Amino acid sequence: MKRKCEFCGNEIEEDETFCKGCGNPIKDSKEVKEAVIDNKKNTSNFITIIIIILLIAIIIGGFFLIK
Repeated sequence: MKRKCEFCGNEIEEDETFCKGCGNPIKDSKEVKEAVIDNKKNTSNFITIIIIILLIAIIIGGFFLIK
């Protein structure tokens, strides 16, 4: 069964996860939903690592200011 992309109106197959016309993700696709969740996890992990690095830099800088 073919559907239409809600962004560009291009016809898309049932098993496609992205529109071939405009590249936008198809909302009903399970793979797209899983990819979005994985991306959010990766972003969260990256932000956590950056915060830890900044905290370590502040602590080390504080030791040099005290001496």
